[in-house]
Amino acid sequence: MKIINEKLKALGWKGLGIWIAAQRAADDCTAPLGDVDKAYWTERILWSLEAEVTYWKVDWGVHGGNPDFRRMLTELGHELYPALVIEHATGMSPVNAFDHPDAALRGRYMGEEHVAANAREVMAFSDVFRSYDVLNALCIPTTLDRVGTLLAWSGAVVNGEDECYVNAVLGCSCGVMRSHYCQKEINEVGDDRGFRLQEVTAALRWQRLAPPFAGGKVTYSDEVLFDNRLYRAGDSWWGCADGRELTQGAPAVIARNVGIDTLRVEGAVKPFVAASLHPNGAYSVGVFPRVINGYHHYPESILYCEIPEGVTTVGVFGENCEMRLRLPEIPARVLVQSLIGDEVTDCTSSLVSGDTVVLTAEDMKTLFTTDDKTAPALVLENVKKPREVKEQIYQQVEKCKEARRMRTMEMVGDGDDGCEHDLDGDGVPDMEE
Repeated sequence: MKIINEKLKALGWKGLGIWIAAQRAADDCTAPLGDVDKAYWTERILWSLEAEVTYWKVDWGVHGGNPDFRRMLTELGHELYPALVIEHATGMSPVNAFDHPDAALRGRYMGEEHVAANAREVMAFSDVFRSYDVLNALCIPTTLDRVGTLLAWSGAVVNGEDECYVNAVLGCSCGVMRSHYCQKEINEVGDDRGFRLQEVTAALRWQRLAPPFAGGKVTYSDEVLFDNRLYRAGDSWWGCADGRELTQGAPAVIARNVGIDTLRVEGAVKPFVAASLHPNGAYSVGVFPRVINGYHHYPESILYCEIPEGVTTVGVFGENCEMRLRLPEIPARVLVQSLIGDEVTDCTSSLVSGDTVVLTAEDMKTLFTTDDKTAPALVLENVKKPREVKEQIYQQVEKCKEARRMRTMEMVGDGDDGCEHDLDGDGVPDMEE
């Protein structure tokens, strides 16, 4: 294990994480928990310590639904190897309460009463809690309903599985389960996530700026949206779906650490909407696709969003939506960058109208270029005092030049005429590109 971990790190990965069955590898694994279990798992935690493995993903098994087993693992990990992050879960079907007798709970996470109760108990002592498996075609409402509920209880970071944009917007960790190797297989069952690989890059780049976090206040709209799909035999890996029309519901809007009244969406068919204010002051907002009668799409819509006071960094995610982001004050300069690219564009003159940044659906596509089907994801920076920022950067550049004992004209390929230029007229010499 240590050798594998070292080789992965040498390739640039953070390190090795391992999948753990919720039971001992022994014939008597069905016996009640006792000292044998404690000794067994103590040994394996110490193996991970020696190998510098820092992530355990504890899934199903004989004790998968036993909170006492999961609590024991977490307590041992915290005692013996504090750097070890232990992710827990409560196993369940890949759709929420699909056959609940109460129509109000059918297709909703809270319709899984036993599962939800178990999850709430386990989350109280977990480092990370996983929302669990979903069916690809109905993954958005299933995951949003689970994650929205779990976040409201959370003392743990919530892992929202492979819904990378949901995770980015709501401050959850990702459990990526897609690659180009499964493009044909996934496409045949009506889902294109294998052709949306850049979503992973965009989400993780956003999470450099706004990492996953635990806690906070979660609110939901009263309005609930329902998606549906008829599953033919072989359409999914879950045989129980064969020949059935399944429906899944989730709140139309989920807001984390922001008021639900700061978000409003218009459209003949509304997308799901979510937004978060992150602990470091970053803000994220996104619209998510619908599946209506099996048709997967981003509905055409307009989203009105009020950005909280003090926010300068905003992440926006989604497609086919005009986003109108109202800032607390008229911005002096707004910079935009694709979350899969490196080019920064000053969009102050083209996108700003008074105190509002208006991003049309076409703007989103233009600013975000991709070679696959990934929906746009952008980061906006509201530079509140551009002259001061530019002055600071300029002075830092001058210090670097002086430290290298270089004159301006000695910069490579500058063609400098020995004069300082101020083409934008702000009184601060322009820096060279």
